[in-house]
Amino acid sequence: MELTQTNNANKTEMDQKEEECLRTVYKMMEDDFALKPMRKHYTDSFMLMSIRSYQYDVMSVFRVIKYLHLYSTEVYPDLFSCVNLTKLKPVLDKQIFQFVKTFRDDSPGIIMLKIRRWKPSEVSPDELIAVGVAYIYHLAMTSLSAQKNGVIVIVDTSGFGFGHARQISYDLTKKIMHCLTFASPIRILGYVAINSHMLFEKMYNVMKFVIPENARKDIHIVKTDLSPLYKMVPSKELLPVCLGGEVPDDLGFLEGIEEAVMKDPSLQNLIAEVQKECKVKKTSR
Repeated sequence: MELTQTNNANKTEMDQKEEECLRTVYKMMEDDFALKPMRKHYTDSFMLMSIRSYQYDVMSVFRVIKYLHLYSTEVYPDLFSCVNLTKLKPVLDKQIFQFVKTFRDDSPGIIMLKIRRWKPSEVSPDELIAVGVAYIYHLAMTSLSAQKNGVIVIVDTSGFGFGHARQISYDLTKKIMHCLTFASPIRILGYVAINSHMLFEKMYNVMKFVIPENARKDIHIVKTDLSPLYKMVPSKELLPVCLGGEVPDDLGFLEGIEEAVMKDPSLQNLIAEVQKECKVKKTSR
């Protein structure tokens, strides 16, 4: 089997449909009291990513931008201000997240969180979320297949212990899932927690009631039966062996992602500019 990572570099040229959608979304922002001053901070590439991801549904894109603005300036400003790549570099270096390689243009992007690599004594929950946001943003901005087919989030719960469980509060769960459900500029297809065990399942059963109902149906807690994952990808065989596919694990994940994430401060800059424009007051850290 010949494996070639799909060439998903940013598509710079727009077709007519994309141009029309972009103009429409910008016009909606201009007509919105809260978003009009923010319009200048959003780039065409950011907006196109979201337009493609939400399949040219301009109302969905506008709703996401509204929530993104609300959460970053009023509801969770301290969380969003955590997206500071210089401060997050030690966390990035731990490689807590991985990207699964995609070999087909109709494949969604796949990001995997390795719980075993997260030490709560070294990485706070907000830092973990901020790094996850930076990874997802990088995937969304650089992968055309992820833009068009969405993103799957896998959580490998191997190594999940009481130290992790103590970090997972109602507020944290609500924060994560509300941001991903309502304010993610790229469409999240689903969440699959693999290698689950009793402690993780008990924690999820307690926390699930603060998760938006429309997101709860997309969450799958499994031990070894990865059929929910396979239903979301075009070819199970092109997954790494550790996910039940046929691609050797040493070839199935992208390398050097942390360096690439560090080189793109555009999300960090967008958040900083929007929060400055809104005169957001953040608590000291």
